[in-house]
This record gives sequence, C-alpha cells and structure tokens, in this order.
Amino acid sequence: VLRNVGVAAGYTLLAWQSLHKGLGKLQVDTGALARDLDHAHEVLAEAIQTAMRRHGVENPYEQLKALTRGQAIT
Repeated sequence: VLRNVGVAAGYTLLAWQSLHKGLGKLQVDTGALARDLDHAHEVLAEAIQTAMRRHGVENPYEQLKALTRGQAIT
C-alpha cells in the first residue's frame, strides 16, 4: 500500500499544476457581472444579512425573507 503513495502524490502535484495553469487563463468579465447583478439583486442578500448582524439587527434572515419572499428585488 505504501508503494502507491508516490503515485497519489504525483497525481496530486499534476492536478495542482493543471489547476494553477487553468486559473491563470481565466479573465473576469466585469461588465457581465455588473449586468447580472443589476438583474438579480437577491444575490446580495447574504451580504445584507452580514451587515445587519454587524449593526446588531435581530433575525436578519427572517426580516429579509419577510420583506422579499415572492417579490422581485429592484
């Protein structure tokens, strides 16, 4: 079993190298991100909850849910 540790380590190293190379090829389309956020404000709910918690607001999840459930956020 120990003789296979080198094989696993080699594949792990190869995977990390491939991941690093692939991530280096990515480019962020900030325009597309901005457009998506303009049409889907609900993705900011978690950040809003965090800010509410920081300011001592009780039950931020429940308050946001009551405010936004079943409605489009604009």
